[in-house]
Amino acid sequence: VEPVRRHPLMRALRVDKLTYAALEATLGEYVSGRASRTVPVLRMILSTTDQIEARAARLLAASLQASGPLRADLVAGTSTIGGGSTPGVELPTRLIALRHDHRSTPWLDAWMRAQEPAIVGRIEDDRLLLDLRTVPCEQDEVIAGALARLAEEAGSPEP
Repeated sequence: VEPVRRHPLMRALRVDKLTYAALEATLGEYVSGRASRTVPVLRMILSTTDQIEARAARLLAASLQASGPLRADLVAGTSTIGGGSTPGVELPTRLIALRHDHRSTPWLDAWMRAQEPAIVGRIEDDRLLLDLRTVPCEQDEVIAGALARLAEEAGSPEP
């Protein structure tokens, strides 16, 4: 520890009081046994595919009509956890796959990213994929509202 303490970068890279406070609060959640409910990343990692699929089905039922140019399907997929301690680790998930009869997938992606707050998906196989594992449950209504607006707004062919 002493050589690290004397290193010239120590002063520039030292941790501040707010970081220590956040770390202490997070560790307190783990010690108390509440972390699986109160630490968002852990809650997302521990979500089951059945829970994610149920959320996605409710969200789609609340926001999209059965007919229309916007197509949404629930498909199997994976979520990549990534990060320092889990590089490349993947978990099974259910994805909302969006396509549109008259609009391109990049247009759908740009439209979703332009929302407030931005909704970020990924494009695969000419579909825009939304992974609810990466979205807190409290924001499902935000996505449902955006999908409903998208279905209305994107009803005409691309110019």
